Amino acid sequence: LVQGYDTVVNWEIKVWPQKWQECMPVADKLIDLIEEYGLADKSIIACFNNPIMDHIYKKCGKRYRYSVMGIAGCVRDFTPGIAREEYADYACLCANENGGSPIGHKNYFDHCIAHGIVPYVCLPTDTEEDVAELLSYGCRGFLSNNIYEIERILKKLGVR
Repeated sequence: LVQGYDTVVNWEIKVWPQKWQECMPVADKLIDLIEEYGLADKSIIACFNNPIMDHIYKKCGKRYRYSVMGIAGCVRDFTPGIAREEYADYACLCANENGGSPIGHKNYFDHCIAHGIVPYVCLPTDTEEDVAELLSYGCRGFLSNNIYEIERILKKLGVR
C-alpha cells in the first residue's frame, strides 16, 4: 500500500502489561515482515513497552525510526544499561505510567528537544488551554480521541 508513495507507517506494537515478554516474538515477526517487504525506510516502530523497544534497537540499531513512551524520567529510567536518548526519534510524553497529563512538565519537553527527540502527547482532555500550553513547551504532535476538536483548536491557535 505504501510502495511508490511518500508515506510513512507508524507500526505500534500493542502489549499486555502483565505479559509483555510474550509479545517479544510479535515484535521480531513485525521486523521480519518490514524487512521482507522493504519498508524499513518508510517505518516508525512504536511501542509503549520500553524493554521491547530496547530489544528491537539492540537487534536493528538505527535502521528504523523509533517512538517511545516517556514517563516520570522522560525517556530514561526503564531498562538498566540503555538510555532511550541513544535511539528515540519521537517520545510520547505523559506525567506518569497511568497516562497522566504532561501539563506542568515542560522539563520533559526540554529534555527531548535537547536530545533531538520530537515530543508528542496523548491528551486525556482536549482543551484549548492545554493545547496552547503544550505547544509552548515544544509539543509537535497530539494523539486524541477527538481529532476534529484538536484540528479546530490548532486552527484557532494558528497552527496548521
